[in-house]
Amino acid sequence: MTIEPKPSFRSVADYVKVSFENPQKTFKVFARKDDGFLRFNFALPKVNNANPIYGIIYEAGKDEGYLACEDSKTLLEMLRELSGIENHIAAEQIIELSPLYLLIALAACDVVLQDKYEQGWFTAAAVFNAYGSTANDDFKRLLFPLAYVAGDTIFASATYEDIRKAMDELVDAEVFNADEVDGTTLYTFSLELRYLVQLFGDITNSLALCRQDEFGNLSILCAISNQTKAWAFTIDKSIGRIERISAVRFNELCKAFLMTDSSYQNKTTSDPGKFCRNCGLPISPESNFCPNCGKQVL
Repeated sequence: MTIEPKPSFRSVADYVKVSFENPQKTFKVFARKDDGFLRFNFALPKVNNANPIYGIIYEAGKDEGYLACEDSKTLLEMLRELSGIENHIAAEQIIELSPLYLLIALAACDVVLQDKYEQGWFTAAAVFNAYGSTANDDFKRLLFPLAYVAGDTIFASATYEDIRKAMDELVDAEVFNADEVDGTTLYTFSLELRYLVQLFGDITNSLALCRQDEFGNLSILCAISNQTKAWAFTIDKSIGRIERISAVRFNELCKAFLMTDSSYQNKTTSDPGKFCRNCGLPISPESNFCPNCGKQVL
């Protein structure tokens, strides 16, 4: 590991080398553009002023890389450029769902795009394995950026049975359709939601950022774009979101993602009561019972 010759950043570089040993102070990034990719980590700033300095370690090989220091404005510009989002138009609608459901939907899209089964079908086992080890994986896969930045921690607390149960719940919610073939349950997206797979069919850029808090919760920001559209998939503790975004909205999401002030985090963290604790689907704050599974709201 070499350090760029920037004497004025020496104290920042020394701080960063220690910070990268603490996963709660570091962010992992993987960006893909066409046939190329870039991966790096960056650490929380030593001083959180108006334009703080972030230390960045660019990975150049198995045990090689280099460290640089950039201010927050430069870092945000770099993330936006890697995302490929420029003159894209945002949409008003934001879909909210439980993080597990969002991850399952993304994994299902990836399995369909790999064409493992005919006519867009997929199994619970294929979805469960989609976030597995990325050591020898194809970085062009839809899930590679997410799997890389989050490692094997995404489904660490969920067993195969948890995934299968959640997928059956998505069938009940008419997100998936299911059929039994030779003793194996095959799933497919419902007709209304098959556009989700189409979103990923012609993407040119994808970017994923991940950070872990002191309780092991993952905050994730994933953005994809093509020549005309850009989408963001975000997870913040108990809330998963899907939205069509512009460059301005992407910048807002990145700023919120980089924010280190605890009071800000408390203000922007949604109430986990917006989702049923039994099936994970959204519920109205005024509801006493889940409209999907009938479970009483505590």
